[in-house]
Amino acid sequence: MKNKKCPNCRKVINNQDKRQKYCNRKCSKEFNKGKNHHNWKGGIKHRPDGYLRNSQTDQYIHRETMEEYLGRKLENWEHIYHINGDNSDNRIENLQILTNSAHRILEVKKQRRGKDGKFRR
Repeated sequence: MKNKKCPNCRKVINNQDKRQKYCNRKCSKEFNKGKNHHNWKGGIKHRPDGYLRNSQTDQYIHRETMEEYLGRKLENWEHIYHINGDNSDNRIENLQILTNSAHRILEVKKQRRGKDGKFRR
Protein backbone atom coordinates (compact mmCIF):
# COMPACT_ATOMS: atom_id res chain seq x y z
CA MET A 1 0.00 0.00 0.00
CA LYS A 2 1.36 3.40 -1.03
CA ASN A 3 1.45 6.09 1.65
CA LYS A 4 -0.57 9.21 0.87
CA LYS A 5 0.13 12.78 1.98
CA CYS A 6 -2.41 15.06 3.61
CA PRO A 7 -3.23 17.86 1.08
CA ASN A 8 -3.33 20.44 3.89
CA CYS A 9 -0.26 19.80 6.08
CA ARG A 10 1.62 17.39 3.76
CA LYS A 11 2.12 14.79 6.53
CA VAL A 12 2.22 11.13 5.50
CA ILE A 13 -1.03 9.29 6.28
CA ASN A 14 -0.26 5.86 7.70
CA ASN A 15 -3.77 4.46 7.66
CA GLN A 16 -5.04 1.37 5.85
CA ASP A 17 -8.33 3.09 4.91
CA LYS A 18 -8.13 3.90 1.17
CA ARG A 19 -10.82 6.59 1.45
CA GLN A 20 -8.97 8.71 4.02
CA LYS A 21 -7.64 11.91 2.39
CA TYR A 22 -6.57 13.97 5.41
CA CYS A 23 -4.51 13.17 8.51
CA ASN A 24 -7.31 14.43 10.84
CA ARG A 25 -10.60 16.37 10.89
CA LYS A 26 -8.89 19.67 11.64
CA CYS A 27 -6.86 19.42 8.42
CA SER A 28 -10.00 18.47 6.50
CA LYS A 29 -11.89 21.55 7.75
CA GLU A 30 -8.96 23.89 7.13
CA PHE A 31 -8.42 22.62 3.59
CA ASN A 32 -12.08 22.68 2.53
CA LYS A 33 -12.60 26.43 3.04
CA GLY A 34 -12.94 29.15 0.43
CA LYS A 35 -11.76 28.16 -3.04
CA ASN A 36 -11.32 24.51 -2.03
CA HIS A 37 -14.92 24.15 -0.84
CA HIS A 38 -17.20 22.15 -3.16
CA ASN A 39 -19.80 24.97 -3.26
CA TRP A 40 -17.30 27.75 -4.12
CA LYS A 41 -18.73 30.03 -6.79
CA GLY A 42 -15.94 32.54 -7.24
CA GLY A 43 -16.44 34.52 -4.04
CA ILE A 44 -19.18 36.79 -5.41
CA LYS A 45 -22.76 36.89 -4.13
CA HIS A 46 -25.40 37.87 -6.68
CA ARG A 47 -28.21 39.82 -5.04
CA PRO A 48 -31.78 39.80 -6.44
CA ASP A 49 -31.60 43.56 -7.14
CA GLY A 50 -28.54 43.07 -9.40
CA TYR A 51 -25.81 44.25 -7.03
CA LEU A 52 -22.73 42.07 -6.52
CA ARG A 53 -21.09 41.51 -3.12
CA ASN A 54 -17.67 40.12 -2.26
CA SER A 55 -18.17 37.00 -0.10
CA GLN A 56 -14.90 37.41 1.76
CA THR A 57 -15.21 41.10 2.72
CA ASP A 58 -19.03 41.33 2.52
CA GLN A 59 -18.65 44.64 0.65
CA TYR A 60 -20.38 45.76 -2.52
CA ILE A 61 -18.14 45.26 -5.56
CA HIS A 62 -18.94 48.72 -6.99
CA ARG A 63 -17.71 50.38 -3.77
CA GLU A 64 -14.54 48.25 -3.73
CA THR A 65 -13.90 49.14 -7.40
CA MET A 66 -14.24 52.87 -6.73
CA GLU A 67 -12.07 52.69 -3.58
CA GLU A 68 -9.35 50.90 -5.54
CA TYR A 69 -9.54 53.49 -8.33
CA LEU A 70 -9.37 56.46 -5.92
CA GLY A 71 -6.76 54.86 -3.68
CA ARG A 72 -8.75 55.60 -0.52
CA LYS A 73 -11.79 54.42 1.45
CA LEU A 74 -15.13 55.96 0.52
CA GLU A 75 -16.88 58.15 3.05
CA ASN A 76 -20.31 57.07 4.33
CA TRP A 77 -22.01 59.98 2.56
CA GLU A 78 -20.49 59.05 -0.82
CA HIS A 79 -22.88 56.99 -2.95
CA ILE A 80 -21.91 55.15 -6.13
CA TYR A 81 -24.25 55.57 -9.09
CA HIS A 82 -24.34 53.14 -12.03
CA ILE A 83 -24.61 55.43 -15.06
CA ASN A 84 -26.13 52.86 -17.45
CA GLY A 85 -28.54 51.53 -14.80
CA ASP A 86 -27.07 48.00 -14.78
CA ASN A 87 -26.19 47.33 -11.13
CA SER A 88 -23.92 44.41 -12.05
CA ASP A 89 -21.80 46.52 -14.47
CA ASN A 90 -18.97 47.65 -12.20
CA ARG A 91 -16.57 49.07 -14.78
CA ILE A 92 -15.01 52.31 -13.52
CA GLU A 93 -16.32 54.25 -16.55
CA ASN A 94 -19.87 53.25 -15.51
CA LEU A 95 -19.51 54.41 -11.88
CA GLN A 96 -19.99 57.92 -10.53
CA ILE A 97 -19.63 59.27 -6.97
CA LEU A 98 -22.62 61.30 -5.77
CA THR A 99 -23.96 62.75 -2.54
CA ASN A 100 -27.11 61.17 -1.09
CA SER A 101 -29.35 64.00 -2.35
CA ALA A 102 -27.90 63.97 -5.88
CA HIS A 103 -28.21 60.19 -6.00
CA ARG A 104 -31.88 60.36 -4.90
CA ILE A 105 -32.68 62.96 -7.57
CA LEU A 106 -31.28 60.72 -10.34
CA GLU A 107 -33.05 57.62 -8.99
CA VAL A 108 -36.42 59.42 -8.75
CA LYS A 109 -36.09 60.60 -12.35
CA LYS A 110 -35.71 56.97 -13.46
CA GLN A 111 -38.76 55.72 -11.54
CA ARG A 112 -41.94 55.26 -13.50
CA ARG A 113 -45.09 57.16 -12.66
CA GLY A 114 -48.67 56.29 -13.32
CA LYS A 115 -51.21 58.54 -15.10
CA ASP A 116 -52.05 60.15 -11.77
CA GLY A 117 -48.40 61.20 -11.31
CA LYS A 118 -47.70 58.83 -8.42
CA PHE A 119 -44.81 56.39 -8.43
CA ARG A 120 -45.63 52.80 -9.40
CA ARG A 121 -44.62 49.99 -7.08
